[in-house]
Amino acid sequence: MTAPTATRLLDNYIGGRWTPSASAEALDVINPASGDVLARVPLSSATDLDDAVRAAREALPAWRGVSVIGRAQKLFALREGLTARKEELARSYRCFVGEDRSYHAARRRFVHKLGAPCAVDPTALVPAEASLRVAGRAA
Repeated sequence: MTAPTATRLLDNYIGGRWTPSASAEALDVINPASGDVLARVPLSSATDLDDAVRAAREALPAWRGVSVIGRAQKLFALREGLTARKEELARSYRCFVGEDRSYHAARRRFVHKLGAPCAVDPTALVPAEASLRVAGRAA
């Protein structure tokens, strides 16, 4: 029998860095398929919210100064980063939703859910061999 390991308490991302919450309260993040506790998330306090709003307000003038082309370049860089980590992201999504179906099906669902709001072409993130078959036709 192995000793239980401590469950990781996640930090808030505020002002470009990971910051522990001022709150002592947290919730478990559960894998719905196995019931395992994946991590704990803080029930962030009003102080945490104030810090996040302050950081966003401080960042706004610099963001306003970025040209449309510069913003587009940042979005394309985001897309490239997501594409480079598609396998890892699909596994995380599958675990998060308790997916017990095929890995490729879970990856396709993740990519479509992420791709649309991020303006990423979902077909660029899913290899041809991962296409689903529905009623004898590729989905």
